[in-house]
Amino acid sequence: MSRNRETEELSETVETASGDLGMSLGSLVVTSSGSLPEAAEGMRICLVEIHGDNLERRIELGDGEYTIGRVESNRVVVRNASVSRHHARLEPTTTGYEVIDLDSTNGTHVNEVRVTRCPLQHEDLLVVGNTAFRYLASANLDAAVAEVVSRIPRTDGLTQVPNRTALDELIMARNILGNDQCVILLEIEDYDALETRYKALAMDRVVSLLASQLKQRIRRSDFLARIGRRQFAILLEHAEDLSARRKSDSLRRHVSLSTFRYHDAQIPVSLRAAVVVLPAALGGDVVGVVDRAATQLARGTAAPGA
Repeated sequence: MSRNRETEELSETVETASGDLGMSLGSLVVTSSGSLPEAAEGMRICLVEIHGDNLERRIELGDGEYTIGRVESNRVVVRNASVSRHHARLEPTTTGYEVIDLDSTNGTHVNEVRVTRCPLQHEDLLVVGNTAFRYLASANLDAAVAEVVSRIPRTDGLTQVPNRTALDELIMARNILGNDQCVILLEIEDYDALETRYKALAMDRVVSLLASQLKQRIRRSDFLARIGRRQFAILLEHAEDLSARRKSDSLRRHVSLSTFRYHDAQIPVSLRAAVVVLPAALGGDVVGVVDRAATQLARGTAAPGA
């Protein structure tokens, strides 16, 4: 099923210098392009909470409308200050459900796009406030839920990229195979000051958008992970120090030339970086080397990656 997205109000955007990799996150109306196909026979539907106060919570859908909000009168209750009293509504369609924002303060997002109304598809990421759900619609729903839940321990809930655990495991596995590696460490500069000025939810959106930008600008063979509140790491296999530094410089330059907006605020984002070379000869200390470099970067004492 395709989607036509019409921008009504660009209240959340990332604009890039090149213009072709920008990410619009305004209030969008998302509609289907024509008639919807019949729902698959035997399909079951649920939400799985993958970021929030009730990780792995499974909410079965299929009995009419569901409202999502902070107060008990909602069928899906999310007790979080970032969620409005009546935040969004799920309405049944011929293929499943669509989500409708109920003029919430912090918006409803589907796959990182702020929407006013949007049909949902299997594996869509639905975010209300700072709580995230995976929408699942499958004839084998139990297996789909098990797959989503199995990813939670190795996935950053906010950005849905791999987390520090996943990065450490991959570094160790490649080291055992005798592979030389490089890691680019990236940290958002002045994060605490930005959070004080723009508040935590705005910075959550910045981090999510930054993760999406970084994913677009690395190779499929590279491995992006969020390793801290303000830090990302990119693992490059068989990369030389010089090429890693050039990539680091390119990423930092791209982000510095991008404009991050949340509602009416334009948030300045810049990165500092370090490049860590991990020769296979390091053995079991490879993870420790990355740990120490990340700590130094957070303190502002690591050598810049470009």
